[in-house]
Amino acid sequence: MGLVPVTEPGDRRLLRHEAVRPGRADLLTRHLLEVGMSSSPISLTYRTDDVLDAAIAAGCADEPVLEADGDGIHQTVWALSGEAAEALIVAMGDRPLYVTDGHHRLAAAVEALHRNPGIDGNHPLRWTQAVLFPDAEMQVLAAHRRVGDRTGRSAEDLIAALSRVGHLAPCADITEARPDGPGAVGIYLAGQWFSMDLPAASGDRAVDRLDVSRLQDSILAPVLAITDPGSDPMIDYVPEPVGIDSLVERCDADRRIGFVLHPTSVAEMMAVADEDGLMPPKSSYFEPKPRSGVFVRRLDREGLGA
Repeated sequence: MGLVPVTEPGDRRLLRHEAVRPGRADLLTRHLLEVGMSSSPISLTYRTDDVLDAAIAAGCADEPVLEADGDGIHQTVWALSGEAAEALIVAMGDRPLYVTDGHHRLAAAVEALHRNPGIDGNHPLRWTQAVLFPDAEMQVLAAHRRVGDRTGRSAEDLIAALSRVGHLAPCADITEARPDGPGAVGIYLAGQWFSMDLPAASGDRAVDRLDVSRLQDSILAPVLAITDPGSDPMIDYVPEPVGIDSLVERCDADRRIGFVLHPTSVAEMMAVADEDGLMPPKSSYFEPKPRSGVFVRRLDREGLGA
């Protein structure tokens, strides 16, 4: 946990993989500039190694300065200073950092800089609050899709349309329909479960090979006319922690189709970011992430303009 430099998109120090909504970023920018505080750090990950793991372990050998519980999450905080902090900085080196949560907060920090030209390199706005987790300790969960058919086709017609994309295999329940690896999708439609192998990727970029992209390119766009999954009201998202029961209940309530995905891996996300690609909205749900309010940053305590 610490401060990282605010960088423009394309800067190889902080690699993004998700598009941002301008309205949301503007709201966060105004909050940062008017309130002068932040309580939700950006979450980052990185490719770890034994040297860095050892430096972190050494820093966590003493008693923690804070332990907090909430929402079933236990959070422990150690403070590093002096030689321990310097060893960690050296071990981290200049390896790239990958954003796992907080693309809009990072975009807001960039915009705050744009609105304050001429500030020097030590100004607090040139830095943003971030927490770093090693890639080996990241847990990636799927964000499932719930999609409506704007043409109002019957369940039979929708099944026929999906069957023209690939073989729909009837399943007894979600346990049978849930993908046990990449390349497949579980489908819930009108009280029935199916599984389908996704068609091949439409391109050779890392982002094209993602299951979420293959679903978008082969089913959501051509069959259900979802061309802008970030803003189309006919699609919403149910993260894995919310549960499949909730997905089913919501689909039954308004006759929507549920798509259950295998989670995107950390390695897949990194490959997309390395190519400066952008993943479809809600391609993954990363844990861990610190709860808001555990770390509060006040810009006025950092000597504005110092």
